[in-house]
Amino acid sequence: MVRGCPPGMGYYGRINFGGTAIVVKAAIEAGVKGLVFFSTIAVYGNSNGQILTEESPTHQEVFRI
Repeated sequence: MVRGCPPGMGYYGRINFGGTAIVVKAAIEAGVKGLVFFSTIAVYGNSNGQILTEESPTHQEVFRI
């Protein structure tokens, strides 16, 4: 499991964590019982500056549950 955002990624953190908070709040208000969230970096790993698409390979080794 990825813990937080990489150093220097403050904007990413604000968007990712802030956006997630909005989704969670809306889900609670709608009575949703559970939520599964995976960020792009957790699914695809570091892009090394390359553009990622839904066809990009995933990097399952980042998941440590």
